[in-house]
Amino acid sequence: MHYASLHLRKDGLQETNELALQFLQLMKRVSDSCKIEVLELQGQLRKSQHEMSAMQESKGLAEAQLQVALQEIEILKAMTQQKFQAYCAVLGLDDG
Repeated sequence: MHYASLHLRKDGLQETNELALQFLQLMKRVSDSCKIEVLELQGQLRKSQHEMSAMQESKGLAEAQLQVALQEIEILKAMTQQKFQAYCAVLGLDDG
């Protein structure tokens, strides 16, 4: 802007400098605002990552508990079948 004309450089030096200073201040505020937004988004991202990690751990624990429960069911089924066969044998019945 200060190269636009010789008169502007000579006569409007103070106004030109004020405009440049105002522009720099505006750009600094915009930059600061962007930095704040980036920091906020980083915080939200970290929080979401921690929540996701906790959910994955909970999912893993739930899956392990489910496997244990299924194994217990299979054991109970086998024990029930054995007892049923034993009762049938005692009573002289065909367990078929």
